[in-house]
Amino acid sequence: MKRKKPTGKPLLDLTTNGRSPRAVIAIDGQPYTLRRPQELSLVDLHALSTKIPQAVQALEKGDAMTQTERADVSAVITRLCGAIVVDAPPAVLARLTELQRVQVIDVFHTTTSGRQRRQRA
Repeated sequence: MKRKKPTGKPLLDLTTNGRSPRAVIAIDGQPYTLRRPQELSLVDLHALSTKIPQAVQALEKGDAMTQTERADVSAVITRLCGAIVVDAPPAVLARLTELQRVQVIDVFHTTTSGRQRRQRA
């Protein structure tokens, strides 16, 4: 399988515009809007608030994860990334690495939690 030559552009651009009503990221130069928290299912919100932080803590502590646990975390990351990014085709999301998917989730969390605090103030 031939690898594409790097174009100089990053696959994932996480630059967001704080003035926009929704965060927008770019994957391979194509802009994709991120959902708002109220648009996610309760299952996805629960995973975002519990499973992702637990996995990160386990990795930071150096706790050993079984292959099954790693597969479960990977599946949650993949599902959440797909739920967060509006209208991104599965083939586009599949090109992202697991780390890039986590970065998308982090941008979603960071931009939406900041907006929620400003809206309450």
